Amino acid sequence: MQIFGDYHPPTDATSSMNGFITEQGRIYHLNTQPEETEVINYYKPDLVPVTSAMVENFALFDRWFASVPGASNPNRAYLTSGTSYGKGHDKGAFYHSSLPQNSIFQQLSEKNITWINYENTTNLGKSSFPPDSLFYEWTTRSGNSKTNVLPIDRFYQDAKAGTLPQFTWLNPECCRYMSMHPKSPINMGENFMKGIYDTLRSSPQWNQTLLIITWDEHGGFGDHVPPPTGVPAGDQLTYTEKAPDGKKYTFHFDRLGVRVPTILISPWVEKGLVQNRPKSGNNDFTHTSILKFVSELWGLDSLSPRVEWSPSFGDLITNQLRNDTPKEMPNAAGY
Repeated sequence: MQIFGDYHPPTDATSSMNGFITEQGRIYHLNTQPEETEVINYYKPDLVPVTSAMVENFALFDRWFASVPGASNPNRAYLTSGTSYGKGHDKGAFYHSSLPQNSIFQQLSEKNITWINYENTTNLGKSSFPPDSLFYEWTTRSGNSKTNVLPIDRFYQDAKAGTLPQFTWLNPECCRYMSMHPKSPINMGENFMKGIYDTLRSSPQWNQTLLIITWDEHGGFGDHVPPPTGVPAGDQLTYTEKAPDGKKYTFHFDRLGVRVPTILISPWVEKGLVQNRPKSGNNDFTHTSILKFVSELWGLDSLSPRVEWSPSFGDLITNQLRNDTPKEMPNAAGY
C-alpha cells in the first residue's frame, strides 16, 4: 500500500509511493487527512543535532534501501545472513533461534574472527526483539549465545579498555524508548547514538574503527523514491499473508524496501560526503552491502545471491587518517 497505493498492484505497476498516509491512518485508526498525520513530516536539523553532526562530519548514503519492504526482523535477517529464509513478519522463528541458514556470526567464528553482539534487549517483552545473532539455530547450538551475546554495558567497558572484538554488532532497545521507531522518542535514540560515538571516539581503538549506523526499515515514514526491483531473493522462498482487505498477497523478495539513512563513521572516511549510487555499477546500496564489504574485508564466501548482487562501499574508506573528527557529538534535543 505504501509503495503502490494499492494492496494488490498489477505486476507491471509503477511505484507511486503515495500510500503512506492511507496506511498510517489504517494502522493508528486516524482520519487520513495529511495535516492529521506525522508520517510525511520531518525534523529540522536543530531537533536532531546528533544525526546532523554525524552526516556533516562523515559519510551519508542517500540511496540506501532496506532489504525488504516490510517488517524489522526480516530486514535484520538480511542484514546478518543475506536472506530472511522466507519470513516476512517479526514473529515465530526469530524468537526461538530457529532460522537454519548460515549467518555472518557463524562465518566469522569459523574463520576465527572475533565478534560480540552487544544487546540492550535483555528484558524481552511483547514489544522487544531478541538480539540479531539469536535468530539462528547455530548461535544457540554452538554455545555462542552464552559467550558472544553480552549486555550493552559491556560494550562501553570494552571500548574504553580497547578490547572490542574485530566485529561488533550493536542492538538498541526496540521499540519503546530508544529505537526511533514510532512511538519511541527521537531524542532518546539520538542520545543512544551519541553515547556510542563518544565512547568509540575516546577509545584506544578509534583509529582502527569503522562505525556503521543504519535503520532496519523505514518505520512507515514517507519517501518519494521507489525501491529497486529485479533484485535476487537469495533463495526461492516466498512469503504470503492476508492483506487488510482480506485477500492474500505473495511476496517474492525481488524488490528492496524503502530508503533508510545509513552513515559511515571513521577517521578514514571523507568529511561531509553524500554518496549516491556506487561509483561503479548500477545496483543500489542496501543492508546486504554491509555483508558484501565484510566478505571483501576478511575474504569470506558470499552468504547469498542477494549479497553477491549488493555493491560494497569499500572504496569510501580512504588512506588518509583525519585528525579533525569531533571528540564528541552534541547533546540530543531535550537533554
